[in-house]
Amino acid sequence: MKKFKLFRHDSEYYRIYEKRRETPLEEIPSFKWMRDTLALKEGERFLDAGCGEGGLVRFLCVSSGAKGTGVDSSEAALALARAQKASCACEFIGADLCALPFKDGEFDKIACFNVIEHIVDQQKAMRELLRVLKPGGVAVFGTNIKDSLSWRIYQLVIGEHTHTHEFYYGEFVAFVARFFSVGAHARTSGVFRAPRPLRWIFHNVLKGDVMVRAAKPAA
Repeated sequence: MKKFKLFRHDSEYYRIYEKRRETPLEEIPSFKWMRDTLALKEGERFLDAGCGEGGLVRFLCVSSGAKGTGVDSSEAALALARAQKASCACEFIGADLCALPFKDGEFDKIACFNVIEHIVDQQKAMRELLRVLKPGGVAVFGTNIKDSLSWRIYQLVIGEHTHTHEFYYGEFVAFVARFFSVGAHARTSGVFRAPRPLRWIFHNVLKGDVMVRAAKPAA
């Protein structure tokens, strides 16, 4: 596995994340956690904030019948997402998470996974996600955590990255709680680029992600 330099969200970055398709997403704990926590239903409006190559939208919407919208600021990512568009009611839109082109309360459920750490104005992005989530709606947020051996190994292998601010487990839970009502949270793993025996260790022992269930209070 070669190192590469990530100065910006470029096509090489998203080609690497496209490799998630080589590992069934139902085998990746962080994705299973999002699926089970969101429990999308047919016809619900779902937003993947920072959708990358669109894998999460397809994973959640094909089986549930939800109406998925993926948003990303990278045209390279959106090109991959649109090229792999599955047989589900989903669309992929170019937009800044700090200025979303949606009306208030447009979505029933939102996911924002491995995205917030890339954003400069993280608080503004969270306020926008709160705005477009309907009252009583549910969101899940996830990020890599600094207090994890898994993340340190990842940095040694991958090299440079585009993160603006990384979180410790408790710090991230408290950050989400500044904007949403926080429910369950868990330490999981989103590792997919590793041989199967190593993936088992990452998924069951090292667990380098924190996942948080959040809700917008009902009006």
